Amino acid sequence: MAKFITEKDQHWEISEFQGKKLGKCKLWEGKHNLRSGLYILPAGMVIKSHQHKRFFQVLVMSGEVSVDVEGYPTRNVGAGEYYCLEPGENHVETAMEDTLLFFVSGP
Repeated sequence: MAKFITEKDQHWEISEFQGKKLGKCKLWEGKHNLRSGLYILPAGMVIKSHQHKRFFQVLVMSGEVSVDVEGYPTRNVGAGEYYCLEPGENHVETAMEDTLLFFVSGP
């Protein structure tokens, strides 16, 4: 099944995570618990230590995010760069500037 979403077709909503507001746009949710979408993190936003139940892959489209994964050195990830987290990995994300993220999560 092909799916095309233009910029004008994107449905953005304000979502709360850990009591903080961020922009969220679901692009696709499919079988096997796979989903993808976009997040906008405002500059200075800190997402406290958390983990995901599924693999979580992130491509930074614009801006920069600092990613602190338990057991690894903190990394700054900028536009065009990618990171992937396995289920259960505790991590903290901090938006160093207004940041647009494309994510894919799945089993």
